[in-house]
Amino acid sequence: MSFHKMSKKEETDRKAEWRGLKRMQCLITAFADGKVKQSEVSECKKKAHSTKHLTLSYPKLPALVKCTVPNLYPATPAYKKREFAPLPSLAKGRDDANECTGVQEIATKPAKGSPKSCKCRRVTLNGPYSAGPLVKCTRCWDVHRSLEKNSCPDGTKLFAPRTRMDWKTIISSVTPIRAPHWIVDITRSEDGCGGCTKPMNSRTPDQKSWLTSDGSPWWLRSTRSSAPTRDYLANCYLDIFQAKTSNQVTVRSRKCAYHAHSYFCQNEDMSVTPKKGSPRSCVCKKVVLTGKYSAGSLLKCVGCLRVSKALQKNSCPKGTKIFSPRTRQDWRTFIASAKPLRSPNFIIDVTRPQNGCGGCTRTAMNSKSPSQATWRTSDGSPWWLRSTKYTEPNGDYFANCYMDLWHNTATENSVAFNDKKCAYHSNAYYCQQAVVKKKRRKN
Repeated sequence: MSFHKMSKKEETDRKAEWRGLKRMQCLITAFADGKVKQSEVSECKKKAHSTKHLTLSYPKLPALVKCTVPNLYPATPAYKKREFAPLPSLAKGRDDANECTGVQEIATKPAKGSPKSCKCRRVTLNGPYSAGPLVKCTRCWDVHRSLEKNSCPDGTKLFAPRTRMDWKTIISSVTPIRAPHWIVDITRSEDGCGGCTKPMNSRTPDQKSWLTSDGSPWWLRSTRSSAPTRDYLANCYLDIFQAKTSNQVTVRSRKCAYHAHSYFCQNEDMSVTPKKGSPRSCVCKKVVLTGKYSAGSLLKCVGCLRVSKALQKNSCPKGTKIFSPRTRQDWRTFIASAKPLRSPNFIIDVTRPQNGCGGCTRTAMNSKSPSQATWRTSDGSPWWLRSTKYTEPNGDYFANCYMDLWHNTATENSVAFNDKKCAYHSNAYYCQQAVVKKKRRKN
């Protein structure tokens, strides 16, 4: 608008100058022969000079286009859902083909059950951020505590910068999101302030009671501060009072007064480092999921320790185990997100500690079927293969051996498996988060 006003004024001035110059040219011509007449001067004054060629054209400005990160590049959940999932089971190529190098994926669909008003979108970051991409979720579930369910998309959690550099990127990229407060995923399970005014970061031994929901490192400041204070209540979120620079991040802890229905979310931390003792060829990578998966994230590990039994050491990273979908929905998500991993067989963590088939072919093959109670997963979590009877396992099963998912499963209702003695093995498998077994208290 200011440029338009300035150019209008300049246009008026230039036109006046043009008319003046044309009159001067006329007078110079009249004086050229040395016999100037009054009639010639009067004629020069009367002449009109067009200035149309100096009239500026002001085109209508198009509406500004929002600068947003597209979600249909390989291999985001949206891309997989549109390009990979609809393909017939025998036509699916690599589920991670053509992945955009250097562009990390993150889910943007709010957690199931979130309010209809809840929207999550990816944020463009102007620098490195340890956890990778960042999502901004607005008008979602209002939360006070880490024990409450928030609307962060599956596989993500409330944000918690891990370094000073992370804060520098946040400050240069986003506006504080106060709805009504700006909350961060740093809490402790007890009342009180822990290390209180000591430097507030996970490297400070006095602050070891302060944790993130996924156990990842966190950083607020390297200098002393007046907060948090002793009025902190267990599991309550802190409020980021101000973050002028990466060296001046200040939080508040007034009991459990701070809450928000809008917040930033980042990917949950999940180790992709193969278990110690795995071959150098072993590589584990996070699988991009198109929907909800009960165990959370899923990893794909290839070139690893070869296993045929549940009692053998596999290469799944610490805190994970060989995959075992828990529900029909888990299978639906898996089929739409990945393909069978045969090297040479496609194994699953559903075994039994005795020879024979347990409930055999008489009942549905899932952990809710009483007849199949002897079949279990390594972490004791629920499992699901079918809700209907099937011709396997048929009795030639050997204790603790993995079965083979031998069929190219077209839908979640047609999962097929075989128990053929202990013939099935693989050095490539999917891994999922293991359920942590709680220790019994001693009386």
